[in-house]
Amino acid sequence: SELQDAIYSLRLDSQKQGYSIIDKVISHRQLGEQKIPATLSFANEAIFLNYLSKTAEFMRFQALTQQSLEQDGLLLDWLIRYPFKVMQYAEVWPQLLKVCAYFETHPQPDCYIRQLDIKGVDSQIY
Repeated sequence: SELQDAIYSLRLDSQKQGYSIIDKVISHRQLGEQKIPATLSFANEAIFLNYLSKTAEFMRFQALTQQSLEQDGLLLDWLIRYPFKVMQYAEVWPQLLKVCAYFETHPQPDCYIRQLDIKGVDSQIY
């Protein structure tokens, strides 16, 4: 009955949120043929993100990615490979981009990290 309740809730939720359920028929020796959900199909990205409750997080990731690519298009491969790192450091991402830009223009600054003069980055707390 728990499984039936879960399937019922899934079907109700699919009608509210707009995703489709593709069923699979299985044969049960005691219950006979049973239709159970096998696949969820989402018409678009917005419905999928809403289902996962990740719309705001994805929008934040897109903004940080756009900001990163505007600064340096070579970051694309890294951003694709490590999206969770971007989100892990989302609060300080703009400062990290400033540090990267500084080291691009000053590859060997010949000073201690606390002596770096990067506007908007407080090197004393890192």
